[in-house]
Amino acid sequence: MDLLYGRDFAIGNVDRAVFDFIDDHFGPLNMDTVAQAIHFARCHEITDWQGASVYLDSLAKSLALLEAFPVLSLHGEDNGLCSADSAELLKDYYDQAAPGRYRYRVIAGHGHQDCLIGRHVATQVFPHVLAFLAEEPQS
Repeated sequence: MDLLYGRDFAIGNVDRAVFDFIDDHFGPLNMDTVAQAIHFARCHEITDWQGASVYLDSLAKSLALLEAFPVLSLHGEDNGLCSADSAELLKDYYDQAAPGRYRYRVIAGHGHQDCLIGRHVATQVFPHVLAFLAEEPQS
């Protein structure tokens, strides 16, 4: 996966048992999914599986949804697939339409997938998620 996507895991954060059963987590790779990451790199933005920039085209719809509920985005600092800096850029963009509704956390020493299945998620990742979910809704 690292060969295709860059640094997918900070390997020191993932237990051997996860790698022993990696196929159970991700299944076989789909070539359209692999190609989508190539489109990200080629276009310098998120695209659909065919390389079209449909997500930014429907941004008004995303912004309207953002007004209905807050969003927490988690990014591994050592993510090779998507730069953690993109979270700040996205926050700036969303703040223009729905200030304070989009939040993010950069998880130090983590790659892309180990923010979800790494050995330190209980202490370094999930506390941010739990705090976010415990917040009182804004009106």
